Amino acid sequence: MEDIGKDTEGIRITWLGTAALKLENKEGTVLIDPFVEMDGAENQNDKEDFLSGDAILITHGHLDHLSLVPVLEGIRRMPVYCTATPEQTLYRHGIEDSLVHRISPGDRFMVCGFTVRVDTGVHIHFDRKLVRKKLLSARVFRYRRNLKRILRLHLQYPEHRETVLYELSWQDIRIQVMGSLGLSENEDYQEGADLLCLPYQGSSTLEAHARKVLQRLKPKAVLLTHFDDAYPPVSDTVETEGLKEMMQREFREIRFIIPDAGKQILLPRKMGSTDCV
Repeated sequence: MEDIGKDTEGIRITWLGTAALKLENKEGTVLIDPFVEMDGAENQNDKEDFLSGDAILITHGHLDHLSLVPVLEGIRRMPVYCTATPEQTLYRHGIEDSLVHRISPGDRFMVCGFTVRVDTGVHIHFDRKLVRKKLLSARVFRYRRNLKRILRLHLQYPEHRETVLYELSWQDIRIQVMGSLGLSENEDYQEGADLLCLPYQGSSTLEAHARKVLQRLKPKAVLLTHFDDAYPPVSDTVETEGLKEMMQREFREIRFIIPDAGKQILLPRKMGSTDCV
């Protein structure tokens, strides 16, 4: 387990591939966007990795953020917090009304000891350069079975411009979790979170998108997510060296963490300022 401070108490964070996170404190375990990666993926996880959760938060309704929830609910009943579109998707997949809690930007609620604030997010859009690269890739044929499944599930799991950003607070620790690499121009976001979980996939200009986010949110540390090849051929293993170099030049006060899938990290109370690594 990696510690990013000296305190032995705090929030334990595990990145489980894609945008999936497990956040644990003394009072419970919250899952965010659970997803089991597809055949040929970089981090072969399993639904068993998510069965210790006490509650689920969903940032938006796309298949790589929501499609595992009906499977998990068939094994272990957990309350799910999501916006209107994923709520309706879950109902269509047979999830009980009593388990689904609709949330909207501006809401605040408590779950597993965390105080959760909901802010408006913005989903990143594939640009033409990235789409052309993926369509011309030999991986399209190699992972054609995945592609058929992705196209089918994409229709079943829409987003409908309802991506949110969660801020979870416990004791004196604040964590922001983005569902996609975009922020609303009209939202008044809190600055200076102890940790920002930053999804890094879906554009040929990811560094520029990340720069805008860091300039606005000014976190103390960044934990990268969604940078792995989780559902080939649509996803890729994203090169992160350019982002690391950009942060060393422009955001040296922000610690930069590229996690290993399944490895727990301790975010301690009373975090101090550190340099990028």
